[in-house]
This record gives sequence, structure tokens and C-alpha cells, in this order.
Amino acid sequence: MIHQWVNWIEQNAHPRCVFGLGESMGAALLLQTLAKEPRFCAVITESPFTTFREVAYARFGFPFHSGPWLG
Repeated sequence: MIHQWVNWIEQNAHPRCVFGLGESMGAALLLQTLAKEPRFCAVITESPFTTFREVAYARFGFPFHSGPWLG
């Protein structure tokens, strides 16, 4: 999906550089995309999760004050 956004940006805006900014799951997706998407000049990621499972554990455990083990 990120690859499609970069295509759209390049086709419509013709930038000299494309920058990426992601937080949480968006940061994880952006980092994974870098292996196959060389057109970014720079990226900023904050608090990336390593896997979707890690995200699920954190999201389900937080509302119940049980910690990440609940997921």
C-alpha cells in the first residue's frame, strides 16, 4: 500500500524527494517497506511494533490494565 502512495505522489506532485513519517503500526509498515521501496529520501518512525501480534497484545491489554499478556 505504501508503494502505491509513493507512485501516486510521484505521478501527481513530481517531488525531488519523498519523505516518510510513521507512528506505531504505521512506523512498522514504513520500516518493512524500505527493503523494497528505494525512493524515500528519508523516513522518521516513532514507536514501531515488530509484529502485528505485538500490537494486538498491547492494544487488548491496555484497556484492562492487565499488561500485554492478555492479547
